[in-house]
Amino acid sequence: MMQLGSVKKEDKVASLASLAKLYAYIPKYASVSSKDVKVNAIYATKSNILNAYSAIEQNNYNVVKAELSNAEQSFMPLINNINTASNNQASINKAYILIKELQNINQNEDKDIFYIKYKNLMQELNNIKG
Repeated sequence: MMQLGSVKKEDKVASLASLAKLYAYIPKYASVSSKDVKVNAIYATKSNILNAYSAIEQNNYNVVKAELSNAEQSFMPLINNINTASNNQASINKAYILIKELQNINQNEDKDIFYIKYKNLMQELNNIKG
């Protein structure tokens, strides 16, 4: 459970870690309740991206790299599904490019650019509609 003390203390690192743990349950529940490949892929990708954001706050670049790789794998069903891709091709392509750009930023360890790309990616994932 999210520790409210970390939020009240404005402890960004602990708050993000708790939020990432909580968000990880959404893809798990979605995969049980929904057979929609697109929805499940988006939730899983968002969870991986949020885990990467939490890890970058802890300066744990190995975890950032692993989570961004997991995000790419989670997103691949959208790339490979022709029916899904035809309706949202531009948004799907843009989101995939942003995932790849985040992977490149990790190598440079530039947090400020990571934050901007993170925000843009999350917005693009929200734009992918049914």
